[in-house]
Amino acid sequence: MPEPPPPPPPLPPPQAANNRRPHRNARAEYFEDRPPALILVKFTMTDTEAKDVPASIETHIERVLRWLIAGRPEDFLTKPLFCSPPIANSPQLRCGRRAYYARLAVPDVSPQFPADPETLSAALSAYLGARVEHLRVLASGWETTLYEFELLHRSASLPQLPARAPLVLRFYPSVAAADKGATEFRTISHLAMAGYPVPRPYLFEPEGAAIGAPFLVMERLGGGPLFAIRSFPQAFKTFSMGFLGFVRVQVRLHRMALGSSVFEAPRTTAAANHPNRPDAARPDQNAVQDGARNSGQNTQQSMQQNGAATRLLELTLRTLAARVEQGPLPGLAAALEYLRRRAAEFKDAPPSFLHLDYHPQNVMVSGLRVTGVIDWANAAIGDRHFDAATTAVILSTSAMEHPRWMRDNAAGNNLRRTFNALYLALYQACAPMDLRRLRYYQGLAGALRLSTLGMMRVRGPQSVGFRPGAITEVTPSVLRLVSGYVARKTGTAVTIA
Repeated sequence: MPEPPPPPPPLPPPQAANNRRPHRNARAEYFEDRPPALILVKFTMTDTEAKDVPASIETHIERVLRWLIAGRPEDFLTKPLFCSPPIANSPQLRCGRRAYYARLAVPDVSPQFPADPETLSAALSAYLGARVEHLRVLASGWETTLYEFELLHRSASLPQLPARAPLVLRFYPSVAAADKGATEFRTISHLAMAGYPVPRPYLFEPEGAAIGAPFLVMERLGGGPLFAIRSFPQAFKTFSMGFLGFVRVQVRLHRMALGSSVFEAPRTTAAANHPNRPDAARPDQNAVQDGARNSGQNTQQSMQQNGAATRLLELTLRTLAARVEQGPLPGLAAALEYLRRRAAEFKDAPPSFLHLDYHPQNVMVSGLRVTGVIDWANAAIGDRHFDAATTAVILSTSAMEHPRWMRDNAAGNNLRRTFNALYLALYQACAPMDLRRLRYYQGLAGALRLSTLGMMRVRGPQSVGFRPGAITEVTPSVLRLVSGYVARKTGTAVTIA
């Protein structure tokens, strides 16, 4: 695996015009250094100096930035992304007491893997031993970019890969990339063996030498996402036809009886999942069966006694506590205290297979039929109420700038309420839930999501395993919606500065 790039060098000596510093207290603080996802530029001023600030605060900040990054302007994007509360009619800046802040993103380009399709196609062809054709971007998410491609002919070294069939390449560029990819590979291998609708995984490469980052090659599913945003009529039609199937497939996941080796699926190391290694961990045909005919009931009782749901709950609370402390995210401290205090009431539950990112854009449909569920990097074993609560949080708080009808406005808020109410009603009809337990897990799932957004804003997306460009998804609208949701479910004051 290639060595990570070194931290950015110290800022060069100031080289401003006429050798004058634009501001004597200007300085830059780096939040991330592989490469930095965000930098925060802070400069303070006395009351006297404040009188000399140009009418356009943005012009002044741009002048400061040019001085700070003199000699390396290509390393940064010079447009601040956001800041709150706004000043000078600009949503991009924040005013503190005699201090101004500008938050900037660096280009979303990593030197560790090819940035252009031609280079990537050549590297992948060399690794697979077959010519890669028609490689193009399929979708971009918070974590990575997905590519679709085909092989011109069957690979001699990897004969399990079909020729002339649509395939998907998924990168894992985060710090915990190899283990995250191993989790997804192992999980969907088990589920595919059980006949659950997932893309068939062909190989997982845990090393970064081949194309610069660990990657997974899997089947390209037919159909499209349940939630399509091309137009409202198209979205309404697709959503209406596929939503019942969306709920039923999740309920089916939660009802699957668990064989003993399934418990290890989300925790398998990356090295165990390489298809060409003699010690590769292979999916056990009997590990996950919808009926688990022989030992499923005993195994499920054993896992409940061993506290699978308890362990996941405790891990989630530890993760939340670490983010509150390290962010820091003091506005979530009261919600965390409430969730800790109530945890003992909900720690024991029958174990279920959980997706923990189950939402309409991760479920592929064709008409009334669900063709597959994707993005299993967060899969775990625990209380099914946690998974249902996570879906409810996403449906209730996902605001988008485009299309207009999904913004934080009257139309968008009505749609989100309708989606959430319909989802909970259908799930309750298919698999009745304990509503007190559901409400607790809604608070927990909401707080976890808000802590993720808070860390992205304060420490950068890479601090929680996302690509730098994901920061554009952390909008004031989303923060407002998620904060309000957590406050309602926990009965505490919740803020993200």
